[in-house]
Amino acid sequence: MRVKTQDPKYDIEIDASSPETARLVNAATGKPIPDDEPIMIWRAQDKKAVGHIWNYADTCNNTTHCRIVEERAADFEAFAAEHPERMKEPDTTPNAALTRRP
Repeated sequence: MRVKTQDPKYDIEIDASSPETARLVNAATGKPIPDDEPIMIWRAQDKKAVGHIWNYADTCNNTTHCRIVEERAADFEAFAAEHPERMKEPDTTPNAALTRRP
């Protein structure tokens, strides 16, 4: 079963035979992100994120990708303007899931 996410680039694929197992997949192709590939998610509430997204956009070589990244950065800026009370410094709450796998 495929579930849409807030991020237009990725969906979540849930294995019906093992519903506790879910994977991020490319929304356009359905191709899963490999288990050995690290993933990092930036949220719009993170005060530092939008600057890094703009910096990333400045380094893009693919104009289509660059335009999409710039649109996402603008979305982050709009969120910050609309929800200043929700903006915060980045943090991580320690938990067992954050422990590196062998």
